[in-house]
Amino acid sequence: MVMRLIFGKLWGWIVALGAIGAFLAGLYAKGRSDGKSTELERQRKETDAAIKEKRAIEDDLANDSDSELDERLSRWVTD
Repeated sequence: MVMRLIFGKLWGWIVALGAIGAFLAGLYAKGRSDGKSTELERQRKETDAAIKEKRAIEDDLANDSDSELDERLSRWVTD
């Protein structure tokens, strides 16, 4: 009778600890998932900004004449 009472209380604590552990594991997984989504969104925005900047530079170069391109490039080349 005493063993059954002790085991019953112990079993209740084990179940409670298991439920708490499962809850914490769920929170951890949700946090990792949210963090991954946030980071992927940040990287996508950064990539979009870099692509826009690249297109702006290419458009600027495409609109320059040959002499203007030579003048711009001469700043980067040393003789």
